[in-house]
Amino acid sequence: FFFFKQKTAYEICACLVGSAMCIRDSHYICDYMLEEVKMLRMSFEELCRRMKYDNKEEYLAMIEKHGGIVLLIPHYANFEWIIGMGAIMHPGDIPVQVYKPLSNKYLDEMFKHIRARFGGYNVAKHSTAREVIKLRREGRRIAIGLITDQSPNRSEAHYWTTFLNQDTVFMDGAERIAKLMDFPVFYCELERTSRGYCKVLFDLVTETPKQTADGEITECFARRLEQTIRREPAYWFWSHKRWKNKRKESVQHG
Repeated sequence: FFFFKQKTAYEICACLVGSAMCIRDSHYICDYMLEEVKMLRMSFEELCRRMKYDNKEEYLAMIEKHGGIVLLIPHYANFEWIIGMGAIMHPGDIPVQVYKPLSNKYLDEMFKHIRARFGGYNVAKHSTAREVIKLRREGRRIAIGLITDQSPNRSEAHYWTTFLNQDTVFMDGAERIAKLMDFPVFYCELERTSRGYCKVLFDLVTETPKQTADGEITECFARRLEQTIRREPAYWFWSHKRWKNKRKESVQHG
């Protein structure tokens, strides 16, 4: 993994092609697709057998204390299974899954159905603030899950930092929502324990997001994700275009 220190993003991809890690990544993408299809009919009991939720006591306590939390989720292992957390939350509490609508309408509806099976509430990313405020005004307690390592559009390219030794832009929507609502923030530390089995540790980043500096939460996510990837790089979704954007001088950076 040390080759990241001296190479460009293009050179990194060239090095990975045909490598043992690339082969493991390709195998896992196939497993991931099968696991997603299985979610269409998987029972709650089987999901709980295959997906373990660690530190859920603090997670639930923070929801009760503050009315909601924000989850920073990476494209790592079977991150989609995190939505099963709705089944371990208190009755009436809602797991909110912020998503980017897919151009393929069939796949878009399939993923929304999967995410809603265990009580998930689907919110298109451009409606996040409005829907979150509406739910809180209705007195609902919520856990907001946001995929935080997506490659943003140019209009969303707000926060730049060094990630895997590359100049990389991150979406900062999770940080903005956390500060808007003053919700505690958790990093989802995912680990694939064996084929078809996964666990997530809900690790508290901050209980007081409004007291953090601009970009601090997003920077923390980038550093934590680096640690996750270095532990087992094959389970991060390398197929996404992480480095397609180029920095402009006016943007914030870490």
